[in-house]
Amino acid sequence: SRNDIYRANRGGMFNASLAYSGGILGGRTNQWTPTLETTYYYSPFRKQTFAMHLAATYVAAFAGDKIQSYQRLFTGGEFSLRAFPLNGVSPYTAEGREFIDPKTNIIEGGNRSYTLNLEYVYHDADPLDVAIFYDMGQVYHEKQTTDLLRSLRDIGFELRFYIPAIQAPLRMFWAHNLTPRNCATPRLCDQSTVFQFTIGQTF
Repeated sequence: SRNDIYRANRGGMFNASLAYSGGILGGRTNQWTPTLETTYYYSPFRKQTFAMHLAATYVAAFAGDKIQSYQRLFTGGEFSLRAFPLNGVSPYTAEGREFIDPKTNIIEGGNRSYTLNLEYVYHDADPLDVAIFYDMGQVYHEKQTTDLLRSLRDIGFELRFYIPAIQAPLRMFWAHNLTPRNCATPRLCDQSTVFQFTIGQTF
């Protein structure tokens, strides 16, 4: 029911999807992945909008299979947790280490994840919006419990330029990491602030 694809200020959207492989469909992997996503827009005052986006994904294997490494979950980046690298958020142990597949020696993603984005948007001029945002989310390994207190969080502000010829907003944002993770090695340490230029909707 949102009133615009790129610049909504009222209404909402709900998506539900299911990816399924194996079983009666055949194939080499037996796996299913449900995803739920919802957005809501509320405009109490002229030129001002409050926006909310929530997405959750779960991956599970069946018939004795294991989750394929390339289908595990990661998050982070300009379309989810903006203070973190693109797909740079994987499950961490309490000691600040990543889960490693002992057979392939590669980083394991999670089997469930969620992302919550909250925004206050001021529609300044016809081609320009200014947004203040708060992001929250996490990826969990099957060896971990779903502890929302371990969620990663960031805040920041964003400038969006809408150019009709591009059909997508040009975005510049500054994000500050509120929850730097414990890091066992310098490679795993999070940046405290991020400034980035990108194209496309956050949600």
